[in-house]
Amino acid sequence: MKVRTMSLVVVFITLTINNTFAVYYWDPDSARAPLIGSWCDTDNWKATNSTDPGTAGNAPQFQPANGDQEIQMGSCPTPGAVIIVDCNITFSVWYSNRVRIFGGTQLNLVPGGTLAGIGWLRIGEGSCPNEGFTSAVIQTGGLMAFENGVRPDYKDPAGLTISDGGSGSDCDGLYHISGGTLTYLHPEATDGGHLRIGDRGGVGTFRVTGTEPVINMGKLEMGGRYGKTDLSRVADGTLMFDIVHDGVSPIVIDDYVNIHTYAPSTTHLVVNLTEPLDDYYDIVLVHNKGPGLVEGRFDNFNGGPAYDGVYCDIGMGIIRMLAYQYDADGDGANNDIVLAHYYGQEPPAAPTGLVASTGYTIVELDWDDNSDPNLDGYNIYRSETSGSGYTKLNTDLLTSSDYNDSSILLGETYYYVVTAFYMNESFYSDEVSSGPYGEFSGDGDVDMEDLPDFLDLWLDIGSHIAVIADVDGDNIVSGPEFTVFADNWRE
Repeated sequence: MKVRTMSLVVVFITLTINNTFAVYYWDPDSARAPLIGSWCDTDNWKATNSTDPGTAGNAPQFQPANGDQEIQMGSCPTPGAVIIVDCNITFSVWYSNRVRIFGGTQLNLVPGGTLAGIGWLRIGEGSCPNEGFTSAVIQTGGLMAFENGVRPDYKDPAGLTISDGGSGSDCDGLYHISGGTLTYLHPEATDGGHLRIGDRGGVGTFRVTGTEPVINMGKLEMGGRYGKTDLSRVADGTLMFDIVHDGVSPIVIDDYVNIHTYAPSTTHLVVNLTEPLDDYYDIVLVHNKGPGLVEGRFDNFNGGPAYDGVYCDIGMGIIRMLAYQYDADGDGANNDIVLAHYYGQEPPAAPTGLVASTGYTIVELDWDDNSDPNLDGYNIYRSETSGSGYTKLNTDLLTSSDYNDSSILLGETYYYVVTAFYMNESFYSDEVSSGPYGEFSGDGDVDMEDLPDFLDLWLDIGSHIAVIADVDGDNIVSGPEFTVFADNWRE
């Protein structure tokens, strides 16, 4: 990694103990610490307060018997500091332990690392000249565990807020988990374990990748204004899932799910299918174990409508229905957010027999009629890259098993697949590609196998095949067409 020259980059860590402050800081300029390094390497830290006996070798950890403690991580004046948690950091819990990450700082929780006993973690909350940069926690493994204070009048319910505009700052926040566990301790506490995505004017994103993470929190709130009555302090929250071949880890919620509808706040659901699915999975996004239904609805789903029952292409031509009132585990409670793979009907089989015939300005596609007794129609998809990047060509469902693509560019190769649809969409057919003009046999070359087909068109006037093969616009296959055919011979 290239590290740019800087005059001073300091990550401030403020620890409040019984109304006295110890400031720990990360100081690359003095060569004591790298721009990127481990929280657990105590030599990376300096302390500037006499309440801490050492000036180095004291990585901040919460160990006091009482008091209200807070660590602030802000990469100032230049953003870009990365602090890695690769050992066990377990805070003692009495009153409240707060951690703030702001100013473009990134905290990486990796396999083998633990951050436990935090009362309230706020990402993107704090005053810093680096407003506008995204502050983040990237969890690829390990344990992140929140815990309420032991004292009866503890200050903060345990939990996580992603992009909290409480101090009036403008720092976006991200929590991206692709491995490890995110949870809270003592779930019997009725006010603990909140997961707030976008709050009090902040712009926050919670992103889940793959099936490795374990996520169990008490409450899910999006686009809220926690503790604020000013309507201008509403927020922007995004819930994002990267789905792999066998699905994605759900967010398990013990108490309630509230997707706020405070105007002008916005809430977004974004789903990315990163590889083909193994099967027709019901993809559970939020498993709500609480007694109530999901409150509110997302403002948009992959940029489109997000109402209950809407269908959306989540990638690779796979259609799913968004359901806010779904029983994912058979417990009789219809209160989960799910991408359902079907709604009362299995999808039809994928079409077979797709072939492409390339003309001068058109590609003619044909496939076998689908044998399913119930069929609404077909969709045809095209890409300029084999195996990915398909775009649907038809606006309405096709009712016949053929299609002419007249939006091609000369010299380009296109790749096609077709699907069948009845309430749900099938998987893709086998892929075919367009070849050069005169390639009829499907082997990609213009050669002796194609000559009989071309001769059958010779002097053919006005038929649809002649129109496809026409080069000079006279609706007849003759000398000009033969010249192009010959130029492509064995191409």
